[in-house]
Amino acid sequence: MDKEKQFRCSVQRVETLLRSIGCLMAAQQRKTESGFCSSSGNDSGKQIPFF
Repeated sequence: MDKEKQFRCSVQRVETLLRSIGCLMAAQQRKTESGFCSSSGNDSGKQIPFF
């Protein structure tokens, strides 16, 4: 695997992490019961962490 591919792969990983962090922060701002983003909008029974 060349360096450019490795770099692009790590950038993608960081973007995914940032998106999940933003998702968690948005959930906290809405004062939801779970700190996780659920697959549909409002089922607090199924907590799906975005990691």
